[in-house]
Amino acid sequence: MPLSILCLFVSYNTGSFHRETSELKHAAAKLSEGVSNIQSKLQRKLSDSSIIRIIQSKSYWSNISVFSSNDYEILIYQNDSLVFWSQNLVIPGQRSTDSVEVTSFQKFRNGNFLVIEKNLRKSGLGETFHISALVPVKYEYETSNSYLKPHFSQLFDIGNYFLLSKVSQPGYLPVKDFEGKTLFFVGIDKADYSDRASGLALIFFLASLLFFVIFIHYALNILPDQRIAWLRPLILGVLFFVLYLLLSDINILPKGVENWRIFNPELFASQGIASSLGGLMIQLLFLFWSCVYITNKVQIRINVSAHSLSNYLNRKS
Repeated sequence: MPLSILCLFVSYNTGSFHRETSELKHAAAKLSEGVSNIQSKLQRKLSDSSIIRIIQSKSYWSNISVFSSNDYEILIYQNDSLVFWSQNLVIPGQRSTDSVEVTSFQKFRNGNFLVIEKNLRKSGLGETFHISALVPVKYEYETSNSYLKPHFSQLFDIGNYFLLSKVSQPGYLPVKDFEGKTLFFVGIDKADYSDRASGLALIFFLASLLFFVIFIHYALNILPDQRIAWLRPLILGVLFFVLYLLLSDINILPKGVENWRIFNPELFASQGIASSLGGLMIQLLFLFWSCVYITNKVQIRINVSAHSLSNYLNRKS
């Protein structure tokens, strides 16, 4: 029992074990690497002869699958007019195509994007095509709720507790492109970071449940076998009911456990059963162990005398 309480205490306090500096450096390096990879990939794609031919022949709408199969949006301007967009992530206003080919970091209504620009001039006709690739970095909505939370796009696999800024701020590190130019800065939301999903918190939380089951197992074995046989099933029934009540309230779980996706009510929740898929799995495992224990340890005997049985049969005949 003391081990169970100790593990539970640690699972509630893993947020105090901070590694902010090392995680921030790792995130900045990972973002820089991701930006460089995306730049290289887009440079190759937008310089491909087949893509250039599609754009110059203005057959982009009939070949939309070539552009829409990506995790980013392609915009094509002819002179100063928008003539094609591959997705509806964001539609900027009209712009001039005289701009240089650059990579920039811009904030739109639905989040922060890398904007990679390329000019393409159609020889002999004086037409200029301007291509803009809008690559989502982190979605941040004007209205946030449990379904619209700020989160990084699948192109950047880092924790959502990291913050982005276009200007330098105290405690923020630069994120650079493949030329070494700083595009934006990344920092940590300290409140969000302390409540992040923690593997350590989950391990200690499950360990506390395991030690608790072991304690109950040995405590039940101390009870006499011949007397009050109904006491073991009663105790297990009460414990299961208490476990059900605790796991039905997501707010009771440690923050480091609650923020794991398997304990997210959006993934699974059913009123009267469990608040999450993780809670349901723990309840079922405890119920399975209880059934196995009762089957092996509890023997219910019904004494029927031969005289009583013969009287019953005689009456029936």
